Amino acid sequence: MSTSPACLPVQVPKKTRLYLEQTKRETEQAVDMHRIFQRDLAKLKLTAARTYVKLLTDGKVRCMERAPFGQNNAHSCTCAHASTHAHAHTYT
Repeated sequence: MSTSPACLPVQVPKKTRLYLEQTKRETEQAVDMHRIFQRDLAKLKLTAARTYVKLLTDGKVRCMERAPFGQNNAHSCTCAHASTHAHAHTYT
C-alpha cells in the first residue's frame, strides 16, 4: 500500500515554526504586553521629566531654546534676553 501525498505531514522550516510560535504567544498575551509597554513608557517619561527638573533646579541648564518632550515647539526660554535669541544657548 502506498502513502498518498495528502497524508504526508508538511515539514515546516525551523524559522517559520519559531515565527508562528512567537505570533501565537503575542496574540495570547497581547493585553499584558500592551499594559507593560504603557507602564514602562510612563516610567520613562517620568524619569525624563524628573531629570529635566533636576537639571533646571541644580543650575546645570541655564537656558533652553525648545520646550521639553511632549509639548509643542514653542519657545520656552525664560532668560532675560528671550525676545532676541540670536545667541547660542549654553549648557554647563
